[in-house]
Amino acid sequence: MTRRRFPASTFALLLLAALLSALGATAVSAQDDPAPYVLHVYANLIQVPTLVLSKARKPLPPVPLTKFDISLDSGPTFHPTQMRLEGDDPVSLAILIDASDSHDSIVQNFSLALSSLSPDFLHPQDHITIYAVDCALIRSSNDLPAGASLLRAGVDHALVAPNLHGPKRHSNCADTLRLWDSVVTVARVLADMPGRRVLLIVSNGTDKSSQTKWADTLRNINLAGVGVFGLRSSYAAAATQDASQFYSRHSFGVPVSMQSPYEDPFQELCEANGGIILKSRSKDLSRTLATFVNLLRNRYILEFPRSNDAPSGQHNITVTIPRTDAFITTAGVLVPLADPKLLADPNTVPTTPSQIKFGNRRPLDPNNPSPPASPPR
Repeated sequence: MTRRRFPASTFALLLLAALLSALGATAVSAQDDPAPYVLHVYANLIQVPTLVLSKARKPLPPVPLTKFDISLDSGPTFHPTQMRLEGDDPVSLAILIDASDSHDSIVQNFSLALSSLSPDFLHPQDHITIYAVDCALIRSSNDLPAGASLLRAGVDHALVAPNLHGPKRHSNCADTLRLWDSVVTVARVLADMPGRRVLLIVSNGTDKSSQTKWADTLRNINLAGVGVFGLRSSYAAAATQDASQFYSRHSFGVPVSMQSPYEDPFQELCEANGGIILKSRSKDLSRTLATFVNLLRNRYILEFPRSNDAPSGQHNITVTIPRTDAFITTAGVLVPLADPKLLADPNTVPTTPSQIKFGNRRPLDPNNPSPPASPPR
């Protein structure tokens, strides 16, 4: 089966969820009125974490707000109303370590390299959850502040946890690894965490026997509103690229070397969910992890107002910088729908009606395979 490559990494899913009642109401009372009343103010901004790099996946000079074009479901383009760098926003980071290869030097050196990120790159307000997977999925630490000793202990405990390798003490399940199943499990837990939700998958990206198909893994990550990055050894990355070479024969029997369409499900999974894959040698691991955190800190947070009549369900959001070949990818976000009762409440501060319009090209839902409506002409 040929998987669809994502064009210029401008694809992500936007979920407009059912109303979230805990939308952060702020009470404002009139101080001079003998019978004070309360006005309710509700936030209605959509914030989209957006990674912008060069075609070669390198940092670019700052991009001004007016250069970004946003489109919802292939509707009319518009600029974000506000923009800033992510900076030191608190991060909820889950790390999933593939422990199915006992010879992987990245895994062997990961605890020391990760601990080196604190406090210069990861800060106490950042919370980390650490998992390892081989024959079983193990969680060793849960939503802990990013202190150096906690990070190192979390990785070490995960890699020596009982049952990780089944009845053995070393890697044992590489041929039956359920990587996609584990990714979905972690993403669902991460969805309930506060802050900027990010998943780092330390793996060569090979799934063997998951019950969850790749497309369903992609959809579940989007529904969780999680940005996904990958980390694998330079050796594994080179082996993956070499595997895309194959030989075919001309009809006259002459052997012709050909390059297959380069398909990497792991790379596509990351690039469709706001991240990229980083490659590293073990001796460069600390530097590579620092690069990963810097990428997070330098994501653009694009803001625009939620439309009060926005339809529920899944939506496409496309972010582009016209007349450039920049690589752009966005993390999925969860957006509360407007509550008609609140909009009609005279004590609710009214918001300016949004001029943002949705198109008609919504994502296909595997549970509702009927095609979306054709776009207007």
